[in-house]
Amino acid sequence: MNLRHCRNCKKDLPLNAFTISRRASGGDYYSCKKCRSKKDAISKSSPYSYLQDLYRKVQIRKKRIEEKNSFGARTDNKVCMITQDEFHERFVAQFEVFGLMCPLSGVMMTTIRGDKKPHPYNMTVDRIDNDAPYTRNNIMFISKQANTDKGSISLYSIAALDVFCSFLFPNKYNSIKRWVDDNLRESVEYGHLRQKIFPCDREEFKKCKTWEDVIKINEKEQYKAMKEKEKNETQ
Repeated sequence: MNLRHCRNCKKDLPLNAFTISRRASGGDYYSCKKCRSKKDAISKSSPYSYLQDLYRKVQIRKKRIEEKNSFGARTDNKVCMITQDEFHERFVAQFEVFGLMCPLSGVMMTTIRGDKKPHPYNMTVDRIDNDAPYTRNNIMFISKQANTDKGSISLYSIAALDVFCSFLFPNKYNSIKRWVDDNLRESVEYGHLRQKIFPCDREEFKKCKTWEDVIKINEKEQYKAMKEKEKNETQ
């Protein structure tokens, strides 16, 4: 049996354990399929790559629904009317206020991809008004579970539910509203700090492999600013 050595796991494996490559010498990658899958999962889960994939899904959603549409489902409200730059800016605006906290459920959202496992806290894009298309002012980033729970409920239904809850069990409902208000205020309170953390330079953001790297960029910028200030004071 012909074997090939994987540079990552250091194992000698059969050729069918490797993916064929047109560029690699010998026609196969030097890492086995399992190792490449792990590496790709890490790359796809990076902040910038994850946001890019979310935008791509928004762009093609209307087309995918039309291709599978056998019941005449409405698609005019699935149109993507937001540019990639606006999409990125909208995320930054929400991140400055909430960080990675889901504004609907309060859980910390994740950006895990590539392992084919369900991740209920993964970040998704949702339309605030389900009757309107994807626009800059009609999207928010929420967890997958919150998106599923919200479903396709209309703004009218949300307003009607608010009225019913206020009348039927006002004490419990008002206490929950105060709890939500406190959570959101706490997120807003530290928004100015996250604004400093998030890199404005798109190229720097692309290099971040994790959200911790995003924070490190800010630390580097602060260090540069401090050194520059010390240099100016000594002159």
